[in-house]
Amino acid sequence: MYAPLIHHGERVLIVAADEACAIRLVELCGPNAILAMPAGEHSERTSHAVVAAVTNRIRTEIATRHATIAERLAKFAAVAPIWDRVAQLSAAHAAANVDCQRWMAERDAIPNAVRADAAHPDSPLGIACCNADAANADKTTRRAKIASELHKLHEEWKPIAAQQEAKKAGRVLSGSFWKAVFSGDSAAHAAELEAKIHAAEQALRDIDAEIVIPADCTPIEAEIARRLSACDAELSAANERRSAIEIERQHDTSTIAEHGFLGTQETFASDHVEAHSALLHHERSATDLNAELAAAVRRELLEYRIVVGTTNATNFTHDPAIVADAFTRLAICAAETLNETDYARFSGFAAKQLLLGDFTPRVPVDHQTMHGTHTNGYTKSHTNGKAVAQATDFAMDHWRSAYQPSWFHEADRLVVRLVTPSLIQSPLICEPLLDKPEVEVRFGTTTQGEYLPVEIAFATAFPPAEAKALAARELGETRLTPNGTWHWHENGRLIACWPMPDKATGPWVELEAGVREWVIATDGLPTTAAVSFDPAAGWNRDKAEAYLERNTAHLRTIRAIVLPTMTAPANPEPAIIAG
Repeated sequence: MYAPLIHHGERVLIVAADEACAIRLVELCGPNAILAMPAGEHSERTSHAVVAAVTNRIRTEIATRHATIAERLAKFAAVAPIWDRVAQLSAAHAAANVDCQRWMAERDAIPNAVRADAAHPDSPLGIACCNADAANADKTTRRAKIASELHKLHEEWKPIAAQQEAKKAGRVLSGSFWKAVFSGDSAAHAAELEAKIHAAEQALRDIDAEIVIPADCTPIEAEIARRLSACDAELSAANERRSAIEIERQHDTSTIAEHGFLGTQETFASDHVEAHSALLHHERSATDLNAELAAAVRRELLEYRIVVGTTNATNFTHDPAIVADAFTRLAICAAETLNETDYARFSGFAAKQLLLGDFTPRVPVDHQTMHGTHTNGYTKSHTNGKAVAQATDFAMDHWRSAYQPSWFHEADRLVVRLVTPSLIQSPLICEPLLDKPEVEVRFGTTTQGEYLPVEIAFATAFPPAEAKALAARELGETRLTPNGTWHWHENGRLIACWPMPDKATGPWVELEAGVREWVIATDGLPTTAAVSFDPAAGWNRDKAEAYLERNTAHLRTIRAIVLPTMTAPANPEPAIIAG
């Protein structure tokens, strides 16, 4: 019953007769339903249990968030000094880079700077170059002379050395051999030349020791070498400092990463500020815990679209599930026991109300066990032919104002209403039928001045199916009185079937050409179980659908209805054949 309401987003309040009924309703309605009562045996399905669970969850979440933020801030506190040191090391590393670049640039400029300095005769380097030129002038002259003599000695030594080699080797066929043989004391001459050569070479070495490089370059190259050496020492020291700083910085950066912080120091600082803000916000939220709990509880309770309470529940109107939000619809079970005070107590919860109860007249009746539900109205219940509840006058007044069926019992009469009572302005005039005095037609004048048959009354013993046939035959009263909705059964004929009691029986009634109604008695009233349309009489599915819509339209405008518990016939064919 309540599934369509939930499907359309309605929030429904059901007031059950007692706690057992409420618990059963919640079980039937499924996870969308909750009990509006203190926690008990079914504590997990009560509003108070939800409030307790949400409160515990929120408190746990707050404690967890606080611990998480505190732990993160502790990490920030531990890492912040490391980041400060990394910043200092980065500055020092940048300075070391600048020093290295400066020394490299200065080293590259040393040769040109020295030569430019030497080009000025008045500069110390220029004066040193001039003095070096004068001091080396004599030495260079002597060196050139010795070198010339050494060259001549080498030229004289070459043939003698070849003769001595041929003689030692015994190469008798060579000219050098025979020159050595006939030249006299060539060995002594060779020894003398070797001694002179060695002496000249030693003299050159001695002069070269005094003149290491050309005289005009000695002071310049020496100054370049001196300056390069000093610059290289400074550059090496700067590189060592930079390497040491980089190693220390990488170590600190790795330590920061081990604490779970990635990115730059600016990102770290921004995250640190954000963490502080989160802590402050959390502390403010924790101080306003009641407001947060109230909002969380309301959100949780609104997930339950069906709230079930009881008429005797204490503190009902202040239950968390009741006050969470307004209800779209109110359903009151056992509404036949309502008095005016009870109705006033519950009716304010929703503008749309569904009252369910047993409004059976308090006299034993002979029929099968039935249970019925009334759309936007009431529920009817009988057990073993006896009414099971006592309806209050207040509830019965509501029932009578809402339930105005086309067929009803009136004292000892079965009555079919043809015209809505509100349209009749005059008292009804009763006239029995001449051939059937047990049947009377009641006439009245409408608000438009028309004099019409308003009702037909039959004696109580008059069979309902015959009453239905007479109304259709004499006055064209073909409105159907089914329970529920129809479904089609097609087996050579078009048959619309409705739910009906098990093993129900009844005759078929001719409504018009090609249309017959299977009528069964329910509480002594005619009930439509099926309608058959004969294709041979020109009926098809579309025409049959239109006929059913037209003759059940009155059922969609009433505010109350009786629906006995029935089942759709699996195979109405035997009844059709019997009819």
